[in-house]
Amino acid sequence: MITRSIPMAFAGVTLTFLLATGISQVWALSIEPRSTNIATNSAPSIRHLTGAAAELRHVQALLAALVLQADERPPHELLGELEAARRRLDEDVHAYQALPALQEERALWPPVERDLIQLEGAIDAVVACVERRDAAAAEAALTGAFEVLADRTSDDLERTIDLNARAVQADAHEIARMRDRAFSLLLALDGVAVLLTVAAAVAVVRGVSQHDRLQEANASLLRRRVDELEAFAGRVAHDVLGPLGGVSLALDALARQCGDDPAPARILARARGCLHGVDRVVIDLLAFARAGARPAPGGRSEVAPAVAAVLADAEADAAAGGIALRAEVGPVRPIACAEGVLLSLLSNLVRNAIKHMGATPTRREVVVRAAERDHDRVRLEVQDTGPGLEPDLVAVAFEPHVRGPQAATAGLGLGLATVRRLAEAHGGRVGVVTAPGRGSTFWVELPAAATPAPVAAV
Repeated sequence: MITRSIPMAFAGVTLTFLLATGISQVWALSIEPRSTNIATNSAPSIRHLTGAAAELRHVQALLAALVLQADERPPHELLGELEAARRRLDEDVHAYQALPALQEERALWPPVERDLIQLEGAIDAVVACVERRDAAAAEAALTGAFEVLADRTSDDLERTIDLNARAVQADAHEIARMRDRAFSLLLALDGVAVLLTVAAAVAVVRGVSQHDRLQEANASLLRRRVDELEAFAGRVAHDVLGPLGGVSLALDALARQCGDDPAPARILARARGCLHGVDRVVIDLLAFARAGARPAPGGRSEVAPAVAAVLADAEADAAAGGIALRAEVGPVRPIACAEGVLLSLLSNLVRNAIKHMGATPTRREVVVRAAERDHDRVRLEVQDTGPGLEPDLVAVAFEPHVRGPQAATAGLGLGLATVRRLAEAHGGRVGVVTAPGRGSTFWVELPAAATPAPVAAV
């Protein structure tokens, strides 16, 4: 019953959400023509008509000032200001005429256009009288034809403004009415959605309460398993490192017995290096596993010493197979990972190359290269002269339990999978370039470690 009610409740919530969205879209589409008319027609019309009316009154005031000074030489600044006001009046009128007109405006505007044309002539007549310094004629022209035309034009502009204002008001009222209807419907749908959500929540709570004990039991079991695995990993690390401690003591005893003989000293130094590498791999991989397979911050490993240590450790196996080992490591920045992680990556790649070398007749060698890429990454390559990978193995070479037919020794096929897991966990990537019969190049790209900030002198 609970399993059926939860999907039904959520389906109802989804349906009400879709209906609410549909209503919102319909409302938006319904008000779009009216809101567009307000924004692109009525409001600009009111703005331009109001501007024209204001400029007309400004022209009237400037003409009155000129008439008062008609007996004298007319000031150039007043004439210039009058021309500017007439120009602005004309611009507002033309801007208004460029807008779509309402049906009532089409019938109202032609007489206004005639009055504006006559008004231009009346203004010119007043200015002409002022320029002749004929005060009486200028006053007669101002109080006669000009004022009649100006008052009539002003009244017509006011009526047109009022007409557009009523259109804005009508559109606004209709938008408000549609908004109220949409709001009522949306409010009802929200109420339905809330009821369905409450019903779904109740059903979920009941279902969760029925599984709480099972989940708690599973969580407890998982915690025990994690603790057991961590203890097991620690014990394995202890069991591996414990015998190595005895080997290290034995090497120290041998070093004391050999004295200053250089040949045994070199062999003992190489053995100590191998022991150190194993120690770092075990400790760092154990720390990596305990951190949830996430790298610890601040890791920093030098490439050249790690390559040298891995090649020294693999030298005996390579010599047994008649394989030469060679390093081509240029100056590269340290890699952002623990030393043991880098040793594990390189060791798996080198030993994989040795193991899969097979019975190739030419140039049996493994070359390890390191170079910087894009200033913030380091690319490690292990190239062999083996038989190469078959085409069907290239895409799965880094998958677990994949082993090529040329493998010289038995194994689980986890070496390259470990390389991929470690590289990707540290923000890197892996790949292989191969040519059947001519060898393979396995590569890993890892982020370079950040350059340490210089320590300020005290």
